[in-house]
Amino acid sequence: MIQSDVLITSRLCSMTITVLPLSTRPLITLSSLRMSSKCSPVVGSSRM
Repeated sequence: MIQSDVLITSRLCSMTITVLPLSTRPLITLSSLRMSSKCSPVVGSSRM
């Protein structure tokens, strides 16, 4: 269950960053930073 959650969150992060249009980039940078801060620890802990 934990691994599937990690896969889902990582996919959501990558999808969010790639899918959003470039026109709203200032907002994306802020949101992507927040998303990456949530995603990175999860992915890193899964590797342990």
